[in-house]
Amino acid sequence: MDMLIENLAQKPLVYVTKDIERALGIPLETPGYFIVTNENPYTQHLQEKYPTHVFLIPAPPPSSHDTASLLEHPKTLTLIESLHVPYIVVFKNTVRIERIAQKHNLALINPPSSLNTTIEEKISQLDLLSDYADIFPKSATVCMRDITYDGEPFIIQYNHAHSGEGTMYIDTEETLKALQNTFPSRPVRKSAFIDGPTLTVNCVVTPHDLLIGNCSYQITGLSPLTDNTFSTVGVDWTLAHTLLTDSQRRDLAYMIDIVGNKLRGVGWLGLFGIDVIYDRHSKTMYLVEINPRQPASSALESRLQHARDPHGETIFSAHIHALLNSGIQHDQCVHIHEGAQLIQRVTALTHTIPLESRRALNMLEETENLSAIFYENKIPNRDLVRISSPRGIMKAHRTLNELGERIVDILHHHAESNIT
Repeated sequence: MDMLIENLAQKPLVYVTKDIERALGIPLETPGYFIVTNENPYTQHLQEKYPTHVFLIPAPPPSSHDTASLLEHPKTLTLIESLHVPYIVVFKNTVRIERIAQKHNLALINPPSSLNTTIEEKISQLDLLSDYADIFPKSATVCMRDITYDGEPFIIQYNHAHSGEGTMYIDTEETLKALQNTFPSRPVRKSAFIDGPTLTVNCVVTPHDLLIGNCSYQITGLSPLTDNTFSTVGVDWTLAHTLLTDSQRRDLAYMIDIVGNKLRGVGWLGLFGIDVIYDRHSKTMYLVEINPRQPASSALESRLQHARDPHGETIFSAHIHALLNSGIQHDQCVHIHEGAQLIQRVTALTHTIPLESRRALNMLEETENLSAIFYENKIPNRDLVRISSPRGIMKAHRTLNELGERIVDILHHHAESNIT
Protein backbone atom coordinates (compact mmCIF):
# COMPACT_ATOMS: atom_id res chain seq x y z
CA MET A 1 0.00 0.00 0.00
CA ASP A 2 2.84 2.40 0.82
CA MET A 3 4.34 2.00 -2.66
CA LEU A 4 0.98 2.75 -4.29
CA ILE A 5 0.69 5.96 -2.28
CA GLU A 6 4.13 6.98 -3.56
CA ASN A 7 3.12 6.21 -7.16
CA LEU A 8 -0.11 8.23 -6.95
CA ALA A 9 1.76 11.17 -5.50
CA GLN A 10 3.84 11.25 -8.70
CA LYS A 11 0.98 10.70 -11.17
CA PRO A 12 -2.67 10.90 -10.08
CA LEU A 13 -5.44 8.42 -10.74
CA VAL A 14 -9.14 9.16 -11.30
CA TYR A 15 -11.64 6.39 -10.59
CA VAL A 16 -14.90 7.02 -12.48
CA THR A 17 -17.86 4.98 -11.23
CA LYS A 18 -21.64 5.22 -10.96
CA ASP A 19 -21.40 3.55 -7.50
CA ILE A 20 -18.84 5.14 -5.19
CA GLU A 21 -18.50 2.00 -3.08
CA ARG A 22 -16.52 0.39 -5.92
CA ALA A 23 -13.82 3.04 -5.51
CA LEU A 24 -13.52 2.95 -1.72
CA GLY A 25 -10.68 0.41 -1.66
CA ILE A 26 -8.13 3.20 -1.12
CA PRO A 27 -8.38 5.71 1.78
CA LEU A 28 -10.03 8.85 0.44
CA GLU A 29 -7.37 11.11 1.94
CA THR A 30 -4.69 9.50 -0.28
CA PRO A 31 -2.85 12.22 -2.25
CA GLY A 32 -3.29 11.77 -6.00
CA TYR A 33 -6.47 9.66 -5.74
CA PHE A 34 -9.73 11.13 -7.07
CA ILE A 35 -13.24 9.76 -7.51
CA VAL A 36 -15.92 10.94 -9.93
CA THR A 37 -19.38 9.58 -9.15
CA ASN A 38 -23.09 10.37 -8.93
CA GLU A 39 -24.43 12.90 -6.48
CA ASN A 40 -26.66 11.46 -3.76
CA PRO A 41 -26.96 11.89 0.03
CA TYR A 42 -24.22 9.33 0.76
CA THR A 43 -21.71 10.76 -1.72
CA GLN A 44 -22.50 14.29 -0.55
CA HIS A 45 -21.54 13.22 2.96
CA LEU A 46 -18.23 11.84 1.70
CA GLN A 47 -17.55 14.96 -0.37
CA GLU A 48 -18.04 17.12 2.71
CA LYS A 49 -15.29 15.10 4.44
CA TYR A 50 -13.00 14.87 1.40
CA PRO A 51 -13.85 17.86 -0.82
CA THR A 52 -10.62 17.71 -2.86
CA HIS A 53 -10.89 13.97 -3.61
CA VAL A 54 -14.60 13.33 -4.35
CA PHE A 55 -16.22 14.99 -7.38
CA LEU A 56 -19.98 14.66 -7.82
CA ILE A 57 -22.07 14.83 -10.98
CA PRO A 58 -25.75 15.69 -10.37
CA ALA A 59 -28.59 13.98 -12.23
CA PRO A 60 -32.36 14.56 -12.01
CA PRO A 61 -33.67 12.19 -9.28
CA PRO A 62 -34.30 9.31 -9.15
CA SER A 63 -32.06 8.71 -12.19
CA SER A 64 -28.27 8.56 -12.14
CA HIS A 65 -25.48 8.58 -14.69
CA ASP A 66 -23.88 5.36 -15.84
CA THR A 67 -20.08 5.20 -15.83
CA ALA A 68 -19.71 6.10 -19.51
CA SER A 69 -21.88 9.22 -19.08
CA LEU A 70 -19.89 10.23 -16.01
CA LEU A 71 -16.62 9.80 -17.91
CA GLU A 72 -17.73 12.09 -20.75
CA HIS A 73 -19.39 14.69 -18.54
CA PRO A 74 -17.85 18.19 -18.98
CA LYS A 75 -17.08 18.43 -15.25
CA THR A 76 -15.14 15.16 -15.41
CA LEU A 77 -13.20 16.20 -18.50
CA THR A 78 -12.34 19.51 -16.83
CA LEU A 79 -11.03 17.70 -13.77
CA ILE A 80 -8.96 15.34 -15.91
CA GLU A 81 -7.49 18.23 -17.87
CA SER A 82 -6.53 20.02 -14.65
CA LEU A 83 -4.64 16.93 -13.48
CA HIS A 84 -2.53 16.79 -16.67
CA VAL A 85 -3.36 13.34 -18.15
CA PRO A 86 -3.98 11.24 -15.03
CA TYR A 87 -4.60 7.52 -15.15
CA ILE A 88 -8.29 6.59 -15.52
CA VAL A 89 -9.84 3.48 -13.94
CA VAL A 90 -13.42 2.21 -14.15
CA PHE A 91 -15.15 -0.68 -12.40
CA LYS A 92 -15.75 -2.62 -15.62
CA ASN A 93 -14.60 -1.64 -19.08
CA THR A 94 -16.99 -1.54 -22.06
CA VAL A 95 -16.75 -0.73 -25.77
CA ARG A 96 -18.57 2.55 -25.15
CA ILE A 97 -16.11 3.55 -22.41
CA GLU A 98 -13.17 2.71 -24.67
CA ARG A 99 -14.59 4.90 -27.45
CA ILE A 100 -14.97 7.83 -25.06
CA ALA A 101 -11.42 7.36 -23.79
CA GLN A 102 -10.08 7.29 -27.34
CA LYS A 103 -12.14 10.32 -28.38
CA HIS A 104 -10.81 12.44 -25.50
CA ASN A 105 -7.30 10.92 -25.36
CA LEU A 106 -7.79 9.57 -21.83
CA ALA A 107 -5.27 7.22 -20.19
CA LEU A 108 -7.71 4.38 -19.46
CA ILE A 109 -5.72 1.51 -17.90
CA ASN A 110 -8.38 -1.20 -17.52
CA PRO A 111 -7.89 -4.37 -19.63
CA PRO A 112 -9.65 -4.32 -23.05
CA SER A 113 -13.40 -4.88 -22.97
CA SER A 114 -13.11 -7.62 -25.61
CA LEU A 115 -10.90 -9.62 -23.24
CA ASN A 116 -13.35 -9.12 -20.41
CA THR A 117 -16.16 -10.51 -22.58
CA THR A 118 -14.20 -13.57 -23.67
CA ILE A 119 -13.37 -14.53 -20.10
CA GLU A 120 -16.67 -13.66 -18.43
CA GLU A 121 -19.27 -15.15 -20.76
CA LYS A 122 -20.37 -18.58 -19.65
CA ILE A 123 -19.80 -20.39 -22.95
CA SER A 124 -16.45 -18.90 -23.96
CA GLN A 125 -15.31 -19.46 -20.36
CA LEU A 126 -15.66 -23.20 -20.88
CA ASP A 127 -13.69 -22.96 -24.12
CA LEU A 128 -10.93 -20.95 -22.43
CA LEU A 129 -10.42 -23.64 -19.80
CA SER A 130 -11.20 -26.66 -21.97
CA ASP A 131 -7.91 -28.30 -20.92
CA TYR A 132 -9.15 -28.29 -17.32
CA ALA A 133 -12.75 -29.43 -17.78
CA ASP A 134 -12.55 -31.53 -14.61
CA ILE A 135 -12.46 -28.45 -12.37
CA PHE A 136 -16.02 -27.53 -13.48
CA PRO A 137 -19.17 -29.44 -12.60
CA LYS A 138 -20.01 -31.66 -15.57
CA SER A 139 -20.85 -29.04 -18.21
CA ALA A 140 -21.53 -28.66 -21.92
CA THR A 141 -22.60 -26.00 -24.41
CA VAL A 142 -25.90 -26.99 -26.02
CA CYS A 143 -28.78 -25.49 -27.97
CA MET A 144 -31.83 -24.98 -25.77
CA ARG A 145 -34.13 -27.06 -28.00
CA ASP A 146 -31.80 -30.08 -27.78
CA ILE A 147 -31.88 -30.41 -23.99
CA THR A 148 -33.82 -33.32 -22.49
CA TYR A 149 -34.87 -33.90 -18.89
CA ASP A 150 -33.99 -37.33 -17.49
CA GLY A 151 -35.26 -36.87 -13.95
CA GLU A 152 -32.04 -35.41 -12.50
CA PRO A 153 -31.99 -31.66 -11.75
CA PHE A 154 -29.47 -29.48 -13.59
CA ILE A 155 -28.49 -25.85 -14.18
CA ILE A 156 -28.92 -23.80 -17.35
CA GLN A 157 -26.99 -20.53 -17.77
CA TYR A 158 -27.34 -17.94 -20.47
CA ASN A 159 -24.08 -16.72 -21.93
CA HIS A 160 -24.30 -13.38 -20.15
CA ALA A 161 -26.50 -12.13 -17.33
CA HIS A 162 -26.47 -9.94 -14.20
CA SER A 163 -26.48 -11.06 -10.54
CA GLY A 164 -27.57 -14.62 -11.16
CA GLU A 165 -30.55 -13.64 -13.32
CA GLY A 166 -29.38 -15.81 -16.22
CA THR A 167 -29.10 -18.97 -14.11
CA MET A 168 -32.04 -21.39 -13.98
CA TYR A 169 -32.55 -24.49 -11.88
CA ILE A 170 -34.31 -27.19 -13.89
CA ASP A 171 -36.06 -29.87 -11.88
CA THR A 172 -39.18 -30.59 -13.94
CA GLU A 173 -40.05 -31.24 -17.56
CA GLU A 174 -42.50 -28.32 -17.45
CA THR A 175 -39.81 -25.84 -16.39
CA LEU A 176 -37.55 -26.95 -19.22
CA LYS A 177 -40.33 -26.83 -21.84
CA ALA A 178 -41.26 -23.29 -20.83
CA LEU A 179 -37.70 -22.11 -21.52
CA GLN A 180 -37.48 -24.07 -24.76
CA ASN A 181 -40.69 -22.52 -26.02
CA THR A 182 -39.35 -19.04 -25.25
CA PHE A 183 -35.74 -19.41 -26.45
CA PRO A 184 -35.56 -22.55 -28.62
CA SER A 185 -32.41 -21.56 -30.56
CA ARG A 186 -30.41 -19.98 -27.75
CA PRO A 187 -27.05 -21.63 -26.92
CA VAL A 188 -26.69 -22.19 -23.19
CA ARG A 189 -24.32 -23.76 -20.72
CA LYS A 190 -25.81 -26.85 -19.09
CA SER A 191 -24.19 -27.99 -15.84
CA ALA A 192 -24.77 -30.62 -13.21
CA PHE A 193 -26.53 -29.28 -10.11
CA ILE A 194 -24.25 -29.21 -7.06
CA ASP A 195 -25.72 -28.99 -3.57
CA GLY A 196 -23.41 -27.11 -1.23
CA PRO A 197 -21.96 -23.77 -0.14
CA THR A 198 -20.44 -21.35 -2.65
CA LEU A 199 -17.17 -19.60 -1.85
CA THR A 200 -15.60 -16.56 -3.50
CA VAL A 201 -11.97 -15.46 -3.74
CA ASN A 202 -10.72 -12.15 -5.16
CA CYS A 203 -7.33 -12.42 -6.87
CA VAL A 204 -4.95 -10.18 -8.82
CA VAL A 205 -2.97 -11.09 -11.94
CA THR A 206 0.24 -9.11 -12.30
CA PRO A 207 2.79 -9.45 -15.12
CA HIS A 208 4.80 -11.90 -13.01
CA ASP A 209 2.78 -12.87 -9.94
CA LEU A 210 -0.63 -14.00 -8.74
CA LEU A 211 -1.85 -12.49 -5.48
CA ILE A 212 -4.64 -14.35 -3.71
CA GLY A 213 -7.14 -12.55 -1.51
CA ASN A 214 -9.25 -13.90 1.32
CA CYS A 215 -11.89 -16.57 0.82
CA SER A 216 -15.46 -15.50 1.61
CA TYR A 217 -18.69 -17.44 1.92
CA GLN A 218 -21.15 -16.28 -0.74
CA ILE A 219 -24.60 -15.59 0.69
CA THR A 220 -26.93 -16.63 -2.11
CA GLY A 221 -30.67 -16.60 -2.66
CA LEU A 222 -31.82 -15.84 0.89
CA SER A 223 -35.40 -14.62 1.15
CA PRO A 224 -36.56 -11.90 1.85
CA LEU A 225 -33.32 -10.30 0.60
CA THR A 226 -33.94 -11.43 -3.00
CA ASP A 227 -36.53 -13.30 -5.04
CA ASN A 228 -33.84 -14.96 -7.15
CA THR A 229 -32.46 -18.30 -5.96
CA PHE A 230 -29.06 -17.64 -7.54
CA SER A 231 -28.55 -13.96 -6.68
CA THR A 232 -25.75 -13.05 -4.31
CA VAL A 233 -26.96 -11.04 -1.31
CA GLY A 234 -23.66 -10.73 0.51
CA VAL A 235 -20.39 -12.30 1.54
CA ASP A 236 -18.97 -13.46 4.87
CA TRP A 237 -15.24 -13.87 5.45
CA THR A 238 -15.76 -15.08 9.03
CA LEU A 239 -17.78 -18.14 8.07
CA ALA A 240 -15.48 -19.06 5.17
CA HIS A 241 -12.52 -19.06 7.55
CA THR A 242 -14.22 -21.70 9.69
CA LEU A 243 -15.70 -23.78 6.84
CA LEU A 244 -12.56 -24.72 4.90
CA THR A 245 -10.30 -27.63 5.74
CA ASP A 246 -6.62 -27.72 4.80
CA SER A 247 -7.43 -30.11 1.94
CA GLN A 248 -10.11 -27.78 0.60
CA ARG A 249 -7.74 -24.84 0.79
CA ARG A 250 -5.24 -26.77 -1.34
CA ASP A 251 -7.95 -27.61 -3.89
CA LEU A 252 -8.98 -23.97 -4.00
CA ALA A 253 -5.38 -22.78 -4.46
CA TYR A 254 -4.97 -25.29 -7.32
CA MET A 255 -7.98 -23.86 -9.17
CA ILE A 256 -6.89 -20.27 -8.57
CA ASP A 257 -3.45 -21.07 -9.97
CA ILE A 258 -4.96 -22.62 -13.11
CA VAL A 259 -7.30 -19.68 -13.72
CA GLY A 260 -4.76 -17.00 -12.87
CA ASN A 261 -2.09 -18.39 -15.19
CA LYS A 262 -4.64 -18.86 -17.99
CA LEU A 263 -5.80 -15.25 -17.61
CA ARG A 264 -2.23 -13.96 -17.67
CA GLY A 265 -1.64 -16.04 -20.78
CA VAL A 266 -4.41 -14.24 -22.67
CA GLY A 267 -3.26 -10.81 -21.50
CA TRP A 268 -5.40 -10.12 -18.42
CA LEU A 269 -4.05 -7.87 -15.66
CA GLY A 270 -5.68 -6.81 -12.40
CA LEU A 271 -8.50 -8.13 -10.28
CA PHE A 272 -10.63 -11.15 -11.02
CA GLY A 273 -12.89 -13.26 -8.84
CA ILE A 274 -13.71 -16.93 -8.85
CA ASP A 275 -16.74 -18.68 -7.38
CA VAL A 276 -16.38 -22.29 -6.31
CA ILE A 277 -18.95 -24.66 -4.89
CA TYR A 278 -18.33 -27.49 -2.44
CA ASP A 279 -20.24 -30.69 -3.18
CA ARG A 280 -21.20 -31.99 0.25
CA HIS A 281 -21.92 -35.45 -1.18
CA SER A 282 -18.75 -36.11 -3.17
CA LYS A 283 -16.57 -33.86 -0.93
CA THR A 284 -15.27 -32.16 -4.10
CA MET A 285 -14.80 -28.48 -4.94
CA TYR A 286 -15.78 -27.22 -8.40
CA LEU A 287 -15.23 -23.96 -10.24
CA VAL A 288 -18.57 -22.40 -11.21
CA GLU A 289 -17.70 -18.89 -12.39
CA ILE A 290 -14.89 -16.49 -13.28
CA ASN A 291 -15.51 -12.75 -12.99
CA PRO A 292 -12.79 -10.88 -14.95
CA ARG A 293 -13.25 -7.47 -13.38
CA GLN A 294 -13.05 -5.85 -9.99
CA PRO A 295 -15.47 -7.97 -7.91
CA ALA A 296 -18.03 -6.01 -5.90
CA SER A 297 -16.66 -7.28 -2.58
CA SER A 298 -13.05 -6.23 -3.26
CA ALA A 299 -13.39 -2.67 -1.93
CA LEU A 300 -14.79 -3.87 1.41
CA GLU A 301 -12.16 -6.62 1.62
CA SER A 302 -9.50 -3.95 1.09
CA ARG A 303 -10.92 -1.70 3.81
CA LEU A 304 -10.88 -4.63 6.23
CA GLN A 305 -7.31 -5.42 5.19
CA HIS A 306 -6.21 -1.80 5.62
CA ALA A 307 -7.78 -1.67 9.09
CA ARG A 308 -5.80 -4.78 10.05
CA ASP A 309 -2.48 -3.55 8.55
CA PRO A 310 -2.31 0.01 7.16
CA HIS A 311 1.05 -0.67 5.51
CA GLY A 312 0.23 -4.07 4.00
CA GLU A 313 -0.89 -4.92 0.48
CA THR A 314 -4.64 -4.90 -0.01
CA ILE A 315 -6.40 -6.62 -2.89
CA PHE A 316 -7.37 -3.19 -4.27
CA SER A 317 -3.87 -1.70 -4.06
CA ALA A 318 -2.53 -4.81 -5.82
CA HIS A 319 -5.18 -4.30 -8.52
CA ILE A 320 -4.04 -0.73 -9.21
CA HIS A 321 -0.38 -1.80 -9.16
CA ALA A 322 -1.16 -4.46 -11.77
CA LEU A 323 -3.06 -2.03 -14.02
CA LEU A 324 -0.15 0.40 -13.78
CA ASN A 325 2.22 -2.48 -14.59
CA SER A 326 4.28 -1.45 -11.56
CA GLY A 327 6.01 -3.56 -8.94
CA ILE A 328 4.22 -4.78 -5.82
CA GLN A 329 5.80 -4.28 -2.43
CA HIS A 330 4.55 -7.50 -0.85
CA ASP A 331 4.28 -11.06 -2.18
CA GLN A 332 0.90 -11.60 -0.51
CA CYS A 333 -2.12 -9.62 0.60
CA VAL A 334 -3.11 -8.95 4.20
CA HIS A 335 -5.02 -11.87 5.72
CA ILE A 336 -8.38 -11.20 7.34
CA HIS A 337 -10.55 -13.60 9.29
CA GLU A 338 -13.62 -11.48 9.99
CA GLY A 339 -16.06 -9.23 8.18
CA ALA A 340 -19.21 -9.45 6.07
CA GLN A 341 -21.63 -7.62 3.82
CA LEU A 342 -25.38 -8.06 3.41
CA ILE A 343 -27.48 -6.73 0.49
CA GLN A 344 -31.20 -6.12 0.29
CA ARG A 345 -32.31 -6.26 -3.34
CA VAL A 346 -35.50 -4.98 -4.96
CA THR A 347 -38.08 -7.76 -4.65
CA ALA A 348 -41.79 -8.19 -5.40
CA LEU A 349 -42.57 -7.11 -1.82
CA THR A 350 -39.65 -4.77 -1.10
CA HIS A 351 -39.25 -1.67 -3.28
CA THR A 352 -37.66 0.72 -0.80
CA ILE A 353 -36.13 0.89 2.67
CA PRO A 354 -38.60 2.78 4.93
CA LEU A 355 -37.41 5.74 6.98
CA GLU A 356 -37.96 3.91 10.28
CA SER A 357 -35.77 1.04 9.07
CA ARG A 358 -33.05 3.49 8.04
CA ARG A 359 -33.16 5.09 11.49
CA ALA A 360 -32.93 1.68 13.18
CA LEU A 361 -29.96 0.79 10.97
CA ASN A 362 -28.29 4.06 11.94
CA MET A 363 -28.61 3.08 15.60
CA LEU A 364 -27.16 -0.36 14.81
CA GLU A 365 -24.28 1.31 12.96
CA GLU A 366 -23.27 3.05 16.18
CA THR A 367 -23.46 -0.04 18.40
CA GLU A 368 -22.03 -2.60 15.95
CA ASN A 369 -19.72 -0.36 13.86
CA LEU A 370 -21.71 -1.14 10.70
CA SER A 371 -21.99 1.03 7.61
CA ALA A 372 -24.95 1.22 5.23
CA ILE A 373 -25.17 2.58 1.69
CA PHE A 374 -28.70 3.14 0.34
CA TYR A 375 -29.77 3.10 -3.32
CA GLU A 376 -32.89 4.38 -5.08
CA ASN A 377 -33.14 1.50 -7.54
CA LYS A 378 -36.52 0.40 -8.90
CA ILE A 379 -35.40 -2.41 -11.23
CA PRO A 380 -36.10 -5.88 -9.79
CA ASN A 381 -33.10 -7.52 -8.10
CA ARG A 382 -30.99 -4.35 -8.02
CA ASP A 383 -29.48 -3.13 -4.73
CA LEU A 384 -31.55 -1.20 -2.19
CA VAL A 385 -28.99 -1.20 0.62
CA ARG A 386 -25.52 -2.64 1.24
CA ILE A 387 -24.64 -3.16 4.89
CA SER A 388 -21.00 -3.80 5.81
CA SER A 389 -19.87 -5.30 9.09
CA PRO A 390 -16.44 -5.81 10.68
CA ARG A 391 -17.65 -9.18 11.99
CA GLY A 392 -19.55 -12.10 10.52
CA ILE A 393 -23.31 -12.29 9.97
CA MET A 394 -23.62 -16.03 9.18
CA LYS A 395 -23.78 -18.88 11.69
CA ALA A 396 -23.66 -21.70 9.13
CA HIS A 397 -24.47 -22.44 5.49
CA ARG A 398 -27.74 -20.59 4.68
CA THR A 399 -28.21 -19.66 8.36
CA LEU A 400 -27.80 -16.11 9.67
CA ASN A 401 -26.30 -15.49 13.09
CA GLU A 402 -27.82 -13.17 15.69
CA LEU A 403 -26.44 -10.01 14.07
CA GLY A 404 -27.58 -11.07 10.61
CA GLU A 405 -31.08 -11.78 11.90
CA ARG A 406 -31.24 -8.40 13.62
CA ILE A 407 -30.36 -6.66 10.36
CA VAL A 408 -33.03 -8.54 8.40
CA ASP A 409 -35.58 -7.90 11.16
CA ILE A 410 -34.89 -4.17 10.88
CA LEU A 411 -35.24 -4.23 7.11
CA HIS A 412 -38.56 -6.08 7.22
CA HIS A 413 -40.10 -4.95 10.53
CA HIS A 414 -40.61 -8.44 11.89
CA ALA A 415 -38.57 -11.31 13.29
CA GLU A 416 -37.59 -14.15 11.01
CA SER A 417 -35.44 -16.47 13.06
CA ASN A 418 -35.37 -19.16 10.36
CA ILE A 419 -34.39 -17.61 7.03
CA THR A 420 -34.26 -20.14 4.21
